[in-house]
Amino acid sequence: MADPFGFSERALQRLALNRVGLTPKWLIQRRRLHDAVAQLKAGDRSLADVAADLGYVDQAHFTHDFRTVTGLTPGRYLADQ
Repeated sequence: MADPFGFSERALQRLALNRVGLTPKWLIQRRRLHDAVAQLKAGDRSLADVAADLGYVDQAHFTHDFRTVTGLTPGRYLADQ
């Protein structure tokens, strides 16, 4: 992502942090989890399929990130909706 703009990866991280106040990693993770919520609410896919579609290596990694951000597992989040 940094190459087309002539930035190093670290320079892009600093620029995003200075301009937006958030790191690119944080922004990407939140977008992925936002997409996950939409897919989970649709209810037609398994957690493993959602995780794979969003680029997670496995369901456990997806569940960990989801719980870190929301405080709930994906299954519990859906049950509370």
